[in-house]
Amino acid sequence: ARRIFEQKLLENSRNELETKTVEEQVKLNKSRINNDKLRYKRLYNINPYNKESFNLILDSTNNTPTEVAMAILEQIKNKN
Repeated sequence: ARRIFEQKLLENSRNELETKTVEEQVKLNKSRINNDKLRYKRLYNINPYNKESFNLILDSTNNTPTEVAMAILEQIKNKN
């Protein structure tokens, strides 16, 4: 929440509601997570925060799109 709050102070490129404190951002994040859970349950019958729902979880925080694509392709190749 702190990272998102600080990023939004610099520029609100995330197009999210404005928050004035980290605590407000935490509440907003919790609300978004709850809404995500409800929406994904309704649409796909899964909990998007349950890691067992997925075959691959990839942290792409520090990767380029090409690196992400290569990691995905490597996982596909290893499954076959």
